[in-house]
Amino acid sequence: MADWGAGYVTDTAYVHDFCRSQTPALLSLAALSRGVAAAGGGGQPFTYCDLGCGQGFTANLIAAANPHAKVFAADFNPTHVAGARALASAVALENITAKRPPAQRSTSAANGQPCNGMRPVQLGIAVRRKPATVAAAKP
Repeated sequence: MADWGAGYVTDTAYVHDFCRSQTPALLSLAALSRGVAAAGGGGQPFTYCDLGCGQGFTANLIAAANPHAKVFAADFNPTHVAGARALASAVALENITAKRPPAQRSTSAANGQPCNGMRPVQLGIAVRRKPATVAAAKP
């Protein structure tokens, strides 16, 4: 049988950890520091995607803290996806979807479109928003 993990550790699940730098408020601050207004910092609805979500703790926490957001979490490891789904179910979150990209495309998140068709960006985090003018973000 081929190595479905493509070299990644697949026999041990990742720990449940929270990545503060992935929160919408900090991502919005980073965008604002470059003159771009981004959703997530002011309480408006947004869509959030965590590629390589591990156990899904960060994605679930973001979903719980932002009930107006649509959160997508994806990981190629089925154990991680199951953990993310179990956590969402345990606290009855309805604004998060956790899934695994199709097996034939699991090595290419962009082709597998695991996050509702969103295009992945550096660090595996994306916040999709309606276009905002740069002028609106500047003081």
